Amino acid sequence: MHTIQTPFPVSPDPKFSLNFVGSCHGLLCLAPGLEHNLGKDVYIWNLIIRKYKKLPLSRYSDMFLDEKLMLFRLWFGFHEPTNDYKVVRLIYFIKNGYLGSVDVAPLVEVYSLRSDSWKIVRNDVPLLVSQNVVAFHKGVFYWRGFKGILIRPCMMSFNLDDEMFSEIEQPLLDSPCSLLAVKGSSDSVFSVYSKLYGGHNGVLELWKMGENGRGWMKAYTIECNRGVGWTIGFTRSNKFLYVTLEERLISFDLESLKTEFHDVEIPFNRFAIDVNYMESLLLFDH
Repeated sequence: MHTIQTPFPVSPDPKFSLNFVGSCHGLLCLAPGLEHNLGKDVYIWNLIIRKYKKLPLSRYSDMFLDEKLMLFRLWFGFHEPTNDYKVVRLIYFIKNGYLGSVDVAPLVEVYSLRSDSWKIVRNDVPLLVSQNVVAFHKGVFYWRGFKGILIRPCMMSFNLDDEMFSEIEQPLLDSPCSLLAVKGSSDSVFSVYSKLYGGHNGVLELWKMGENGRGWMKAYTIECNRGVGWTIGFTRSNKFLYVTLEERLISFDLESLKTEFHDVEIPFNRFAIDVNYMESLLLFDH
């Protein structure tokens, strides 16, 4: 485990802690205090050469008036056809400070590193709130969306090619499960479902998306004797990570199918995100 100092300022105030937006081709996208500074500070950082770029202000920055009435989501990925890195920002307007109360579609804009500018997306935008962490695979973002806490979550996608949103058909489950997360691995996308046993999530089912984003195959079933607080994702060493209700890290080996307990505490008020990191020499010199 390593501690890394960022080259840009981060407030010591816990509510302005560093938010990981995503990692792609050796670049990290970070947003300090995403929910408390109205999403204004967004950075793309090359960790190896210690170069970073602060993104320009949102096209909607004049509308950022009250953090209690707004919710921000940021996604980061690489668009291979244009050889360009993109950041997607969703801006939700919530009622009475209640996350489950959203009755208008979010504002959406896409940042291009190549042009160093934001573009407003005016395509049909779903009335759904995205979870914090999304999966990115072959130019498409996949995410778990919900309209309210009492409504069954759905699975959505956003394609960087045409900048269109789509709903993804979920797998036919063998028994009642709830969609917990959508995670990306090095070669595919997985939907993660949980089964309730003894009042907590006792079993995880990992379903692998088929070729061209069509169909699903159940890939793994994980017995979670210590319950599941939340899932982290896949590692390069072919392991799936999740956190127990006791805030301890668990790894499931995708080859041996064995579960290993790690004496590493990950509190619920902190986020742990799996970053499959690689080196990059991008200089931000355009």
